[in-house]
Amino acid sequence: YKSLDNGDNWELVGNYPLHLTPRDVKINNSNHIFTATTEGIYYSTDNGQSWNQSISGFANIEFWCITINNEGHLFIGNEAGAVYRSQDNGMNWQEINTGNINAAVRTIMISNNGDIFYGTRGDGVYRSEDDGGSWQQINTNLSNLTVRDLNENNNGEIFVATEAGIFRSSDHGNNWEELDT
Repeated sequence: YKSLDNGDNWELVGNYPLHLTPRDVKINNSNHIFTATTEGIYYSTDNGQSWNQSISGFANIEFWCITINNEGHLFIGNEAGAVYRSQDNGMNWQEINTGNINAAVRTIMISNNGDIFYGTRGDGVYRSEDDGGSWQQINTNLSNLTVRDLNENNNGEIFVATEAGIFRSSDHGNNWEELDT
């Protein structure tokens, strides 16, 4: 669906496969739309009029999240705990967190300084400071490891929503403090 009036009205566009459940959507600098779905990654290069599956190798794999860094690299996370990176607009993908976890990757974020963070269902938060080359689990003082969302404010503070509440880190995820909700 798309809206041309700030969300007051919505219209179905293009040939989006209605049997797919979109979990996340992002738009790159070329206005290509990417969506993580229950059956793979789909993209549109014509403002949603037509949709294509990114690559057939991801058919029937449930993806939860997608993000794009300043270089245009795509990062996706799936139910099986894998994080993939594409450096060519989604045509080819490389798994970049091999062997890290066995928990679903539910959210993924690029910080203001370009580091990658992902949150899992049951294994907490991970960070990469080298474009996915290596990962560090960063759960100090995080009392619940089922992560729903991650975000960063303009001051560089990172927020994580878990099943137990919202936590904030003022030191790039090294330590977390629970916020009163």
